[in-house]
Amino acid sequence: MSNKTIIVISLLLIAIVIGKWIFDSIDYNETLIFSREKKAIVTKSTDDLFGTEVETTEWVDGFWLGLLPGEDKISSGILFGVVPIASIIAFSSIIIIIINRKRKQSRNKL
Repeated sequence: MSNKTIIVISLLLIAIVIGKWIFDSIDYNETLIFSREKKAIVTKSTDDLFGTEVETTEWVDGFWLGLLPGEDKISSGILFGVVPIASIIAFSSIIIIIINRKRKQSRNKL
């Protein structure tokens, strides 16, 4: 695989991850810094007896991707954030490009 192909693929993967984060932020109704596993849905209603406004909160399970993982502990969930995923993709593509260049240089010497 050529270096240009690796760069294009890695940039596409990073763009897909950032796009997912943007769509998840729109769905969550706020810019997500940390990944979330639940979403609060607040329903406002008026109490018939007293005429006061009552807020009811329901939690919906799901996964919304944030910039950083939503956990502090060491687990597999520490990778579920835009920054860790994009960093892994960028780092691995840089390593692959370096390896390809070294291979080309060693072939040219022979």
